[in-house]
Order: sequence, then structure tokens, then C-alpha cells
Amino acid sequence: MPQQHANLASHSLCLGASAGLGLESAKVLAARGAEVILAVRNPAKAEKALATIKAAAGPDAKVTIMALDLESLASVKAFAQEFRASGRKLHVLLNNAGIMATPFGLSKGGCYAMLCGHLPT
Repeated sequence: MPQQHANLASHSLCLGASAGLGLESAKVLAARGAEVILAVRNPAKAEKALATIKAAAGPDAKVTIMALDLESLASVKAFAQEFRASGRKLHVLLNNAGIMATPFGLSKGGCYAMLCGHLPT
């Protein structure tokens, strides 16, 4: 299989980009010239991730932060509206957000928190 790279004009949306695999993926995409949108629920972590990405990809890297809390359907709807209003196209979607091995809990919408990214709340 040939090696594939992000198109220089691509718009990439990365969920879970504050740490781990999501952060590393966002760094590579930004370094390859993609415009990367960090969809995050924690603004402080997002700012730290943004600095890390720019340090790795260069100060001219096109990286923006957008708020998205997958436990809140209102947040998901607001994110979708903001993204659509921006006029951007979406070329790459990295569904990397998730939680693992947490105690039982319910989301703001009342669904099992471990499944919030997959079920309507």
C-alpha cells in the first residue's frame, strides 16, 4: 500500500487531541500542512496541546481549537453549527476521543458515560 499523506489543503478534525495518540496525530497532520482543528472539552489542556503542536510543526502551523464535550448533546450541536458556519470542508476525521475503565457514571444527558461518543444523549 502506498504511503499516504495529508493534502496541503486538507482540513482535519481531531477529537481527543489533548494527549496521547490524538496529540501525536495532530502534530503529524499539522507538520504535513493540514489545517487541524482540535475538538476538545478542556480548554486548558487544549492550549497546552496547541503549544506542543506548534513547537513540533512550526509556528506557522494552522491549528485551531474548538470546544466539544461529547457528553453533552447541546455541545455537539453547538460544535456542528459553528463548524458549518465556518465554511470549512472536512477531509479527515480522527475519532480518537474516549474514556476507559472509569467508574459508572451518567452523562449530562443521562446516558452511560462510556458510550456518550456513540449514542445520542
